[in-house]
Amino acid sequence: MLAFELFSAICVGVTLVLAIQIYAATAAFVEENLKQANFPENPILYGKLCMMIHVLSLRAGVPEPTLAMNKNIPELEITWSRQSKAVISVNPEWLKRFTLVECMAAFAHEIGHLTRPIGLLVFCVLHAFVMSLYITSTTAFMYWLLAITSPAPIPETRTVALLMYAGYFSGFVISAFSSFLKRRDEYAVDMIAANLLGEIAPLTDLFDAFIYFGGSDTESLKGKYSLRAIFSTHPSLPERIERLKMNAHKVKKL
Repeated sequence: MLAFELFSAICVGVTLVLAIQIYAATAAFVEENLKQANFPENPILYGKLCMMIHVLSLRAGVPEPTLAMNKNIPELEITWSRQSKAVISVNPEWLKRFTLVECMAAFAHEIGHLTRPIGLLVFCVLHAFVMSLYITSTTAFMYWLLAITSPAPIPETRTVALLMYAGYFSGFVISAFSSFLKRRDEYAVDMIAANLLGEIAPLTDLFDAFIYFGGSDTESLKGKYSLRAIFSTHPSLPERIERLKMNAHKVKKL
């Protein structure tokens, strides 16, 4: 019983520490990006992109995110600063590959996430919890290894071994489940973005362009049961295009 209580306490403690560390590291990274946002390479393009974000934020009814240029990310992402200010970080090189309409579609998707903050929160919490399970299970493994190699008997060895196996297995299952929830959330955010744009064409054009340039998630994972398919946090682009076309009649025209 004591082993279970210690395992639970360590797991919860590590989860809190990891969540705080991830938040602090992300916030520091975002604020470093914001320092660069005041000196964009192309002020005219930067102004147009900021206007797009402003209009989409008004349509979505969410606080307007800040636009930051960051050459250290492959494409674009949305994060939060220490002031809980949403920041859309974009690689300037990425912008050169797409039309303004496609860029607006990408921003609409990122702003769509702001309308569903619970989805991102649940994924982040589950991710931190899975990491803590693996760390705690590894600690239990070290204890078990010490117990079986020690000449003197160490109490609760079998319980620790069971907790170790349960921790690894639970981490695997929860990680797969959180990835599944994240993929469902991406489909929902795609539909929110389509409604912000008033049609699906900009999004499907953006995804087609991603496929053409060999961006992430281009391979269809439909019907596949590989580890990549199980733990992928985003549906493949062909599947997202197919889902948008199936639900095109639900999009409200502007």
